[in-house]
Amino acid sequence: MKKRICSLFLVAGCLASTLLLPSCTKPTAHQLLSDAMEKTAALDQFSADLDIEVQMGAVGLNMKVPMSYQIAAAGLQGDTPVASGTLEMDLFGLQSVTQLYQEGDSIYYTAGLLKGKTARRDAPGSYDLLAEVQRLVQPLPEELLEELEMVEEDGLRTLSLSLEDETFSEVYSDLIKDMTAVASKGETVGDISASEGTVTIGIDAEGYLASYDVTFKLTMMVATVGMAMKSEADVSLSLRYNDPGKEVTVTPPEGYESFPDLPLSLFR
Repeated sequence: MKKRICSLFLVAGCLASTLLLPSCTKPTAHQLLSDAMEKTAALDQFSADLDIEVQMGAVGLNMKVPMSYQIAAAGLQGDTPVASGTLEMDLFGLQSVTQLYQEGDSIYYTAGLLKGKTARRDAPGSYDLLAEVQRLVQPLPEELLEELEMVEEDGLRTLSLSLEDETFSEVYSDLIKDMTAVASKGETVGDISASEGTVTIGIDAEGYLASYDVTFKLTMMVATVGMAMKSEADVSLSLRYNDPGKEVTVTPPEGYESFPDLPLSLFR
């Protein structure tokens, strides 16, 4: 009888421990990533640096196009988000610096002595600061992360993986389209494909996204001067958030409301 009573108390104690003590189950990589993306997306403001490099090659010729952004955004949870930043680009050894400011559906820009504005819907992708980040930072399907674990060092959790070509093209379709426009420089293109895609994502100690890097190979047929040529480009994008959660100030350029309507082609 005593043994039976002791057994009942033991079972009851184990059940109480299960109900009252916090779970010790280790969160999966998918849970950690989903939580970080949700927490970062809920920010009303952020500051980030984005570096893009497109290394192109066709008929024995090679060309590198590096692009660097410094981005500040605020009011993201409101009706009229604003963002400001600098786009630095190097093409054929010629460096250009464009100051960008966007407010709602309009983009205002300054390049040297030229100033202008345009609707976001009419702007090349590389001039839309918020869209450039949104195209890069994409959620990953849970099945890709089932067997993966994050590496933790100094409070930073990092996840790295390679994607099958079809999956990469589905997840990053808008990014591929944007990078194709950069690589083709306005030429007519066809037979576009992406391969060898890799993704590396960092999560900081506060649970925010700290970094988001993507690399892939872009292949396409480019029609120029009456000929169709195969062109390949190695593309890399590296986004770094600066202290997520901190206050960010976005200052519009002086007199921006009187900037004339000008096509962005003048700044390319």
